[in-house]
Amino acid sequence: MNPNSWQFDRQELNTLELSLHTQTQRLGWGRKLYRFEVAGQGYWLKYQSVSEHIVLINGFDAELSFYQHVLAMPQLPRFLPEVQILENFQLHLERVKVALILKNVQSLLMTNSRQLSRDHVIHIIFKMLNAVEELHQMGWIHADLKPSHFLLDGSTCKLIDFEQSQRIGEISCQKTLTATPRYMAPELFHGEAKTVQTDLYALGIILLEWLTDQRLQAASYQDWAYLHCQSLNIVLPEPFWCFSPLLKGLLAKQKSQRWQNVMTAKRCLMTEIE
Repeated sequence: MNPNSWQFDRQELNTLELSLHTQTQRLGWGRKLYRFEVAGQGYWLKYQSVSEHIVLINGFDAELSFYQHVLAMPQLPRFLPEVQILENFQLHLERVKVALILKNVQSLLMTNSRQLSRDHVIHIIFKMLNAVEELHQMGWIHADLKPSHFLLDGSTCKLIDFEQSQRIGEISCQKTLTATPRYMAPELFHGEAKTVQTDLYALGIILLEWLTDQRLQAASYQDWAYLHCQSLNIVLPEPFWCFSPLLKGLLAKQKSQRWQNVMTAKRCLMTEIE
């Protein structure tokens, strides 16, 4: 059982005011994402209706399987957000086979890094590294890390959106693109499998954009490939020069030269700040 401080029953959901937040295109493919509030606390309700869009179906099934696996563990990992799995219910006029309900909490990276002290920035980076490390130690990779996937619940970093998650060493059979080009490691553009190192590369891009307060720009998939495989330049503002070795290790173009695990990245960070 998931020891949440909240649980919703099937009847209660039909009495709540739900606001739809699904992108128009995904809505046509059967994806539903609602937001609602109870006692001032926001929640997300997410499910996948019957559809011919196999990527969305596989994604939702993968996330559901991940949560089912983790919720069955004797001790829940710290990065796991509060989540409820609700099966077989009627939501207004629609029959829902299974849905995920998650508590809405703030983004970990909502504050501009330049408004924070160096120590506070270090504190946030360690939170991110700890969350990803715990996921990897469980034997899983996230496989689609983005800034919006790092949340702050109390003092703990939470990870969300496990639609592309997979066990370490597992080779995906999907032939469609299941990663975001902005955060793709160079080897993914050459058709290689996702690994711990591709998670670390994505984390490096997230940190680079946050520390520089600049979004990487590319007009096409080919331009993204050129940027990541050849032209990426790591230049941090002067207050954050101390993080350059960390980012260089996370963003090495050759996988063999990239940090092999989160612990190596944490050691680098600790060395630089001592």
